[in-house]
Amino acid sequence: MERLKKSDGDVELLKAELEQVLRSKTEIETANNKLREEVTEYQRVLGALHASSSLLEKEMREKNEVFEKLMNSEEDAILTVSQIGKLFNERMEQSMGRYLEMYEELKKKYDAREAYIQDLKALLDEFANGIELARIELDTKDKKIFELENENKDIKLENMTIRFRCEQFEKYNQGESRVPQPTPELQVCNSHNEAEDDERLVPNFLIENIINQLEQDGMTDKDPLGTIQEIIESGNEQQNGTEIIDKLKETEEKLRIVEEFAKETSDKYTELLENQNNRQKMKNLECNKDQQQLKAKIAKLQELNKKQENTIQTLQQQLSTFDSPQKLNSSVKYLSATGSPKTPKKLIVSPFPGKENRSPAQVGVFSPRSAVLRARNN
Repeated sequence: MERLKKSDGDVELLKAELEQVLRSKTEIETANNKLREEVTEYQRVLGALHASSSLLEKEMREKNEVFEKLMNSEEDAILTVSQIGKLFNERMEQSMGRYLEMYEELKKKYDAREAYIQDLKALLDEFANGIELARIELDTKDKKIFELENENKDIKLENMTIRFRCEQFEKYNQGESRVPQPTPELQVCNSHNEAEDDERLVPNFLIENIINQLEQDGMTDKDPLGTIQEIIESGNEQQNGTEIIDKLKETEEKLRIVEEFAKETSDKYTELLENQNNRQKMKNLECNKDQQQLKAKIAKLQELNKKQENTIQTLQQQLSTFDSPQKLNSSVKYLSATGSPKTPKKLIVSPFPGKENRSPAQVGVFSPRSAVLRARNN
């Protein structure tokens, strides 16, 4: 009985142990399942990390290639910039020399035009002086002609009065020199003849009135000669009057010719002045246009110079940034730090949230190729 009791106790103990073992087994199985789930998750994370590491390797390879290309193209860029500067300087020198030649040609033309204008001014001054002298001579000749006309009038009137008085004196002397006394019939005839002769004779007061009218009115020689010819009908006086008229006509024609010449000279002078003014205006306009074109071209060249200087400065700055490999490494670091794509969070399901991008692969981004490979191999 005691043995049975002991065996029953042992069985109960074994049952209890069995239950404990089963419980521990179930717990171990649950833990194993959890571990398997974690292993699958870690495998997924490892796949994502492998993908991100491959992407990072590609990026680093590309960046290293770019770095090598930049290092190789640095000398080419320096040579190109120097060639651009040389070409720019050569073009600037050529353009400046061309514009200087154009400016010198324009200056020479302007100087020649100024000399031509001064010569024309001197010629016009001489021509004006000649015209003034001709006018003065014409005025003096007009005065002399007027004085001679007045003297001619006075002489003619004096001759006419002297002739009339001489004729009257001769007629009176002839009438007094008759010795025989005529008959009454003859006396009547003589009285008629004397009356006719007295009618034919011109009294002195008429001559004086004519002289006074000529002096007051300033009549021409034709009118008094006509009135005197109407009063006196003598052949000698007509001949003298015609000669005087012809002379006066000649003098009038000469005066007319002189006036026409003076008018022609004045017209020509005005035409010359107008032509000169028009030419000066045209030349001034042309010079102003040329100067404006030159100013516009110079402004364009200055703008081009500024643009090219700015481009050269930018290129020099870029070259200065890529002068040394340290600066290039720093620039690559900056680019990798700022522009490298991050691993997406949605693709990676990790048990540690917020620590997706804290992989050792990213540490190699900030170092050269050898350091990156070592870090990844470790």
